[in-house]
Amino acid sequence: MHSLNIKKVNFSFIVFVFFKGIISMNSGKKSLKDFGYLFNEAGQLKNIITNEPFVFDVYNGNREKNQQNYEQLGEIIDEHIYKLLEEDAKLIKVIIPLDCSNNEGCSFIFQSEDAMSAEKVLLLIHGSGVVRAGQWSRRLIINHSLEAGSQLPYIKKGLELGFGIFVLNSNYNYDQNTRTSIRGSETPNDHFDYVWKQIISRSNAKHVAIVAHSYGGVITVEGALNNPEMVDKTFAVALTDSVHHLSPKDNRLNVWMKTNVRNWVSSSAELDKVLSYRDGDCPRYSAGTPVHEETSWKAFDSVWNFIESKWNDRINDKHTKQRREEKDL
Repeated sequence: MHSLNIKKVNFSFIVFVFFKGIISMNSGKKSLKDFGYLFNEAGQLKNIITNEPFVFDVYNGNREKNQQNYEQLGEIIDEHIYKLLEEDAKLIKVIIPLDCSNNEGCSFIFQSEDAMSAEKVLLLIHGSGVVRAGQWSRRLIINHSLEAGSQLPYIKKGLELGFGIFVLNSNYNYDQNTRTSIRGSETPNDHFDYVWKQIISRSNAKHVAIVAHSYGGVITVEGALNNPEMVDKTFAVALTDSVHHLSPKDNRLNVWMKTNVRNWVSSSAELDKVLSYRDGDCPRYSAGTPVHEETSWKAFDSVWNFIESKWNDRINDKHTKQRREEKDL
């Protein structure tokens, strides 16, 4: 290992000056590398020089500047995750509305190459706030790892099991360039309805599974109310610390919520411990963590056990129906 031939200069001071120099170049921050960070092989965000985790306080206690710096890093994280969705997971970016013109604001989703032709598809819906497509928690991505905070593990597992994939982008409701709301995605719920009606309903999907975090549960439940055929097509909904409200007294929806939907909630109880829930709602299970943002990460194996179990039920029901029809003939 080569040593630096510098006398009477503290190495930590050099690092500090270098890092502060990067931070001060606000207009030039186009990538994680410009910030002085990269993700390592374990998917952890590390300082290029020190190999230390992200440091929030780079402006000596100036909360406003530190927060601005953090938010700017977050926007770079958004772009980095988009890149991983396309390059690592091989998803396709689809502009919406589908007939978006050049002079209006547009949003986008991501989908696998076979999403429109697959009979079995998986929808991923994040929560509210700053997160964008491909993320469960920006904080976990920055402070822990891509495995903990991104949707990439769910996408890869879904692809392995033969699901077509749709990754929604429900918080992208306003176009900064045109300074207008995005048609069809004015709100997170509008976004879901547009994607369901204009894309998923026109695809070959006959069997749908959904994983939705936090406010994504509200979007899912209201989506089922607004799109009755969704109940028939969707065989499994895994919610992670959803904040949805109880549905109206709709017996068909209530039966679906009880049999096809499960909510892993933040709790200090062990993973999968059955928790109390009210009549008309879906069963509630412990996610094995009291931290809201960690629920999708910590409940990963349990979520997939549930989805695969419901898929097996779906196939068995299909075969039973076929045998009955053949017997009637």
